[in-house]
Amino acid sequence: MRHRPAPQGGPRGARGASGRAGVARRRARGGRGRSHGGRARGGHVIARRVRGPALAATLLAVVLVLPFVVPAVGLGLWRTATRVRTGATGGAIGVDGETIAWASVGRGEPVLLVHGLRGEITVLLPLAAQLARHGRRVVLVDLPGHGRSAQPARPLTLARAAELVVAARERLGLPADTPLVGHSLGAWTVAWISLARPEDCGDVVLISPPGLPFDPPPYPLLLPRTARDAAAAMPLLFADPPPAFPPVLHVAVAREPRASYELLRSVLTGRYLLDGLVEGESRRGLVVVGREDRLVPPSIGRELAARSPRLEYAEIAHASHMVVWERPRELAAQVARFLDQPSSGASSGS
Repeated sequence: MRHRPAPQGGPRGARGASGRAGVARRRARGGRGRSHGGRARGGHVIARRVRGPALAATLLAVVLVLPFVVPAVGLGLWRTATRVRTGATGGAIGVDGETIAWASVGRGEPVLLVHGLRGEITVLLPLAAQLARHGRRVVLVDLPGHGRSAQPARPLTLARAAELVVAARERLGLPADTPLVGHSLGAWTVAWISLARPEDCGDVVLISPPGLPFDPPPYPLLLPRTARDAAAAMPLLFADPPPAFPPVLHVAVAREPRASYELLRSVLTGRYLLDGLVEGESRRGLVVVGREDRLVPPSIGRELAARSPRLEYAEIAHASHMVVWERPRELAAQVARFLDQPSSGASSGS
């Protein structure tokens, strides 16, 4: 009787037998699962269906709440969303030892926008987007210590801010006759440039401009450091204050205030007041204010415009100091009308 040869690859055969046994065991377990009418599998499906909406709701709650718990997160989301919505591009440049962030919206003849105290590029992007619809390329800069710009290497006074705006314009390759548009303290900066260095700017637009003597609100409302102070400032800034904090106030509360304090301190000394200077304005200009401005009264804008035949005056209805935020479309229409006309016209309102 001959012996059959042993199977080749014995270990593989062993693995095969073991595998078949495993399959049998799994089938047995599967059968037991089916013997319960599939309730186990159905329960898992129901659980997954319940967990899906619950997880989505949790993630949504985190997205909505996190910006308030971690202001830096909210600030970053707001900046990014606004840039995407307006189609803004930009970057950073070195200017006289400072790092200056900039952005650009649209195509056409350039306009340079300058923000106010505790402001930044993002606050002005809604206005920039509307001006772009009027055929303008709108360029914006963040002063040192504001927005995405680094903290200032030197104290930030009004004169220093004016120097940096002019230097940034040159660094960005904009013509010397580029119109300058400033909001609030940015308008004061633009006015200072037009008076001290008229060869370094074109037409000027002063939105909600301080610069003449008036009784300012209490200091905490100008530079709020707490949510309570920011909430108290809202009626000064908005004609119809929103029920919840707008992102611009979270910016004001959350950001390191050193540069803003330096800038505000420089103008409160009276050294840079436009009183007695604006009469010599040689550039064509538009002064435009929100009719319900409670921070810088419209009477300041009217008086400023009345002091020079080169300045005209306009008001935007249903808007306060943050007219750039509340009524960007109406404001852009006034600015575009002024910039498109060959010479100053009569005062107007909106």
